[in-house]
Amino acid sequence: MSFAEKVEGDPELVAKVKKQLEFYFSDSNLPKDGFLLEKVEGSEDGFVELEVLCTFSRMRTLLDIKDAKAGVPADTLAAVAKILSDSTELVLSEDKTKVKRAKVFDKAAAAQAVNTRSVYVAPFPKDATIDGLTAFFTAEVGAVLSVRLRRHVRSKDFKGSIFLEFETEDVAKKAQTLSLTYAGAPLRLEAKSDYLARKVAERKARAEGQDNDGSDVDDDGAPLAPPQEEAEEKEDKKGESKDAETKPEFDKGLIVRFDVEESKETTEADKKADAGGDDDDDDDDDDDDDDDDDVQKGLSREAIKEAMQPFGKVAFVDFNRGSNAGFVRFAEASCAAAAVAEPTKTVAGSTLKFAVIAGDEEDAYWKKVREGQENRRSQAKELERARKSDKFRRGGRGGRGRRGGRGGRGGRGGRGGRGGFKRAREDGQGDGPTKKGRSQ
Repeated sequence: MSFAEKVEGDPELVAKVKKQLEFYFSDSNLPKDGFLLEKVEGSEDGFVELEVLCTFSRMRTLLDIKDAKAGVPADTLAAVAKILSDSTELVLSEDKTKVKRAKVFDKAAAAQAVNTRSVYVAPFPKDATIDGLTAFFTAEVGAVLSVRLRRHVRSKDFKGSIFLEFETEDVAKKAQTLSLTYAGAPLRLEAKSDYLARKVAERKARAEGQDNDGSDVDDDGAPLAPPQEEAEEKEDKKGESKDAETKPEFDKGLIVRFDVEESKETTEADKKADAGGDDDDDDDDDDDDDDDDDVQKGLSREAIKEAMQPFGKVAFVDFNRGSNAGFVRFAEASCAAAAVAEPTKTVAGSTLKFAVIAGDEEDAYWKKVREGQENRRSQAKELERARKSDKFRRGGRGGRGRRGGRGGRGGRGGRGGRGGFKRAREDGQGDGPTKKGRSQ
């Protein structure tokens, strides 16, 4: 059955096609859609060919077009034009083959309006969909105009965060006051403009970090706590309270706490073998553990990490053998959200209950992490200063001194000009400044 035949008896499909095409030309999308914006601005009258729009990804799905290169069937284009005939947002050309916005487009004003009614929201599981998120926020908050899944530039994988545009600025402000949970994880909502400003400030802080070598951020891109003297200088300048100044900055929603409800007995030797669960700032797949997996028994960091890896990249597992609680730090918030979708799991014979931490508990965790990072950084600097000081005291051998290089003083100025060095070697004078070399 062709689309033209199918759409006749499907009012829901009609509504979806109209909504999708209106969205393409909306203030929410057009300022950010480089391809479509180029088409609109490149046309004298603002019209864009309907066939081009029907080859866009979501339209192909709605129209059941398998091969866009083969073109869009004429009856499908006619059916789409008919759907748009009563649209208040779009206008068809006289021949019904092109479409444009009904309202004049002001790119700057449109972008500003969208930002004021948009919020940044995270974390979400990687299988979250636009339709599912739209339905959730419409029911929990209010009318949603658009949902933008944020993706990694290279891999195009979903980051686990979105930009959510509501119908009005008031609804967006209301959303930020609510405590919402999605797939078992508490959501963080922040005005889009505030989020973007914060990210710019963080990047600037990283760029201005010590030696500008990236040592002021961990491997997940989370900024390290500033050096004490820098913190004190900022406090003097801004007059902020000590608590506000030392409060760590971090990407929220990465940490999952687990409580061990049933654990195997461990020996004191086992505890010692698995000690040292502080953050190591290592983003490799393997933690800095020297223990052999074949000898470890019962619940261990390795067993927990292996159980968590199906949900996404695990940055670090903070757990000491025999403890009744610990933490898993994921590289992305969406992974943490996915891990707690089913909160109770059995790992190495122990029953663990998982939950994403938030609020004061999350602040306290990251504060401890940052303090550990700062201590290690200070120790590394102290060791480097000690090494340089020791080298200075010993003085070294002073290099090769003033032996005059390999050709001595008989090099460039000896018999034969630039051939002096060669002549000296042939005369058996060696590398040093001999009396014969000096007399020449």
